[in-house]
Amino acid sequence: MKKRHKGKYFAPNILREIDLSGSINDITRQENMLACIYAAPVMFISAILNFILQYVVWHENMIRVLMDTLLLCSFGIVLHVLLRINLKVKLFTFLTAGVFGMYFVFIYIRYQNNLGPLIWIIACLQLILVISHVKKDEAILNGIIILSVCIYTFIKAPDVTVLFNRFYYGMLLLLMFSFLLSVIAANHVHYSRYKIIKEQLKTVVKQKQEISALYKEVDEAKEELRMQNEKLQAYNIKIIQNEEALKHLAYYDMLTDLPNRTMIYESLDHILNTTQIQKTSIYVVFIDIDYFKNINDSLGHHVGDIFITEAAKRLKSSICEDDMLGRTGGDEFTLIINRNLTGKDVFKYLDTMRDKFSETFIIKNKVIQSSVSLGVSIFPVDGKDVITLMRKSDLAMYKAKELGKNTIQFYQQDIL
Repeated sequence: MKKRHKGKYFAPNILREIDLSGSINDITRQENMLACIYAAPVMFISAILNFILQYVVWHENMIRVLMDTLLLCSFGIVLHVLLRINLKVKLFTFLTAGVFGMYFVFIYIRYQNNLGPLIWIIACLQLILVISHVKKDEAILNGIIILSVCIYTFIKAPDVTVLFNRFYYGMLLLLMFSFLLSVIAANHVHYSRYKIIKEQLKTVVKQKQEISALYKEVDEAKEELRMQNEKLQAYNIKIIQNEEALKHLAYYDMLTDLPNRTMIYESLDHILNTTQIQKTSIYVVFIDIDYFKNINDSLGHHVGDIFITEAAKRLKSSICEDDMLGRTGGDEFTLIINRNLTGKDVFKYLDTMRDKFSETFIIKNKVIQSSVSLGVSIFPVDGKDVITLMRKSDLAMYKAKELGKNTIQFYQQDIL
């Protein structure tokens, strides 16, 4: 970690960082650091040379010499401080440029009389140092400072000597102005590389915005898809409910809500297929309401429908929960008994049902008396399929009606 910290302020490493960086701010910071690394030693060497020249060679006042030396050292210290503290790039740039400008102003004030034209060589070197910065604002700032000094020198220049008259300084001023324009042009070329990077950065930012907009569209699409999915689920629930309602209509009687003919036939077929393996007897009972036509004709179909509903309730309340009762016609019902019963048990069971049904009905304040005739077929004695069993129980029921109604009749071979 220590080596890496030292290498951070090593010029080749900074140059490598500049080449690898894709950010204008990072490049600007690195080049400001590079300028500080090169300029700070110059400031310290200038402080030493200043002390030697002013005190040792020219024998000037010690206090003034120390003040000038400390000022030059302070320039180097400021550059070292700027190098190590984390400032915003723009502030870092202008502080660095300001130190360079003040350094030249100091050299001009202290040494113009001693150095003469050499002071402008120092100015040129100053501008060369400024070119090392990526920001052209620094070159302009330092150029303005140096140009201002040149203008001041031109105005105050003495005409007493041939060597250093106004013509000389005017030509020098023109030279410096031309050099400044060259520096700005060179800096502009230097800066063009980073304009390309800036354009690339703008492209990346634009692409990022487009991606963000795309993500937003995706989120909106997800939300819309979620809402559509909720609607689809609601539709599916409704479809399932409709399917269940249709299934109920297909397999149940609308008036009594009992299983209809289709369900009775399918259920009996399923039971028979299962029973063939189990070898168990099945009883199919055909139930017909006696005198129902008279009820319909005398009291009307509306009362007849109410009577059928009440009759279905009474029949259902009379049967075992393991048995299956359905309405297979206008006043016809079918009972499937799939239990381990004997013929006598079935007769007793149906007789109880018949007696309960014979009790008085009261509908619309009208007393109605009715009864049922029951015909029974047995699997597998009377048949092994649904059609045969239903037909024979129907024949047995008609036989019961012939015998005077309100009776129970098991199918027999001689019933015809």
